[in-house]
Amino acid sequence: MEWLYLVGIAVVLAFGFGVVLRNRRGTAQPTATPPVTPSVTPPVAHGAEQSTGDEAVAVLEPVTDTDVEEAAPPRSLRDRLGRARSAFSGALSSVLGRSAIDESTWEELEEALLLADVGIGVTTALLDPLRARVAAREIEDPDALVAALKSEMIERLTGAD
Repeated sequence: MEWLYLVGIAVVLAFGFGVVLRNRRGTAQPTATPPVTPSVTPPVAHGAEQSTGDEAVAVLEPVTDTDVEEAAPPRSLRDRLGRARSAFSGALSSVLGRSAIDESTWEELEEALLLADVGIGVTTALLDPLRARVAAREIEDPDALVAALKSEMIERLTGAD
């Protein structure tokens, strides 16, 4: 009966090690694959066998470049900035098309600033004073809100390098 417990423990340990090894392989960073060199054996139809004396040996086809997934090249800073600019300008034009300032206006502005990688802290610091000005009726329409947001952003960037 003890041997049955030992076999069970061995199976559980083997399974655990297999899971750990698979997870390590799955999370490893992709490395550059070496170029595939052509095989020395003559090409054989897929799945065909080649006889070498008394036994039959299956011949495998070499991996081609189309079989290997290539990582997408990193996007340039210019591409990322262009994407952020288009997201931000799209949200601003959506806000300008509104007739009044409501909660969805604030959500769109917040989302646009976050998509433009402004950050949560800066987004909050930009929008909170504007919310207070809207509540105090200093700003009443979306055009004035966008103008105030632009002037606040320019003022913050004036002293920065």
